[in-house]
Amino acid sequence: MITKLPFGIRNEQLVSIADVDSGLSCGCNCPNCGAQLIAKKGAVKTHHFAHHNSQECIGSVETALHLAAKEVLKRSNGLMLPALELDFYEVFDESLITSDYQKNYEHPDLKGLYRSFIEVLDEQMLSYDKVESEILLGGIRPDIIVYSKGKPLLVEIGVTHFVDIVKLEKIEQLDISAIEIDLSYLEDGFTDKELEEAVLSKAYNRDWIYNRKQKNLIDKFLDARRKTVAQLHLKKTHVQIEEQRLKEQREKEKKDFINSGHRIIKYNFKNFGFMCPKSIHLNAGNYKSNSITDELKSGAFWNGTIYGNPHTGFNIYLDGKKVDVVAPNNILQDLPAHNVMDMRNQLGQLKSLIHVARKSENGCQSCPYFKTFLNEEIDEVVCSYKANK
Repeated sequence: MITKLPFGIRNEQLVSIADVDSGLSCGCNCPNCGAQLIAKKGAVKTHHFAHHNSQECIGSVETALHLAAKEVLKRSNGLMLPALELDFYEVFDESLITSDYQKNYEHPDLKGLYRSFIEVLDEQMLSYDKVESEILLGGIRPDIIVYSKGKPLLVEIGVTHFVDIVKLEKIEQLDISAIEIDLSYLEDGFTDKELEEAVLSKAYNRDWIYNRKQKNLIDKFLDARRKTVAQLHLKKTHVQIEEQRLKEQREKEKKDFINSGHRIIKYNFKNFGFMCPKSIHLNAGNYKSNSITDELKSGAFWNGTIYGNPHTGFNIYLDGKKVDVVAPNNILQDLPAHNVMDMRNQLGQLKSLIHVARKSENGCQSCPYFKTFLNEEIDEVVCSYKANK
């Protein structure tokens, strides 16, 4: 940030500290208050002007930089324009909104409105052929106006004070495009070349205050967005129709398989393997006879899952009917020891049977009773094995 005055006024012209003699012989006055200046050009500190026999006035540095920037613009015929980014709120279709976007970009007061940032124009050089300054225009006095092919562009220079809301509203009422160049980052002792680059060719230190094309660009963007959303909805509708058709087709296939005497078995191959009904039927005969193993030996279907816990008791489903395996703890404690032992033996037999009857996906597909995967996403398998009861 510049703290020392780098320019003075001599013979109604702005002059740099580098172009004058040291001391009062510089013959310069303050660009802001008009007081006499002294040029301080020592060997230690940055060369600068100071007020002679008076306090430094507030605003002298800013006024001097404004005048210097205007001189740079008058001497040139080209100016870098910043990129134009549309920043506005719009109604988004809910299908396009993620929770993260909603959290960060939803309007704080108006629910359903979300902020959009769309860069529509890249930074570019503007050639101009006319420059005006200190012109009263619609109740404001822009720092400078450049004209390109007859079209005006307002250029504001910011150092410590920038365009406020009142001036912005008046610029919008004038409907003239305007940019603001920020020179606050310059440091004491900057060169003429650094000033010229900061005013004319840098892109990062300027923004659009108002762009008269912005509203039309937003309208065009929103129109394109609406068309995109309509296409997404149409595509989504087609996808939903196709998904419903496939779902109905799978349901019909499932009913046809069941009606033809096949069995539909759901299981997760990747995590658990497949409980083969043939293996359960054949291996059940290797275990001590009880009501459950007898049912399995006779061909009853079990999906290989044991439900429950010691507090609720354990059970399984045979041919879709619930069968108790071990009673809850509060009941077990009142039963004879041999009954408790029989129940726990049943549970141990079923756990052992799960281990020996589990097959891999490849093992299932190589089996002659395997027919097809009805729905691979949830591993619905068509099995034709049917035990002779």
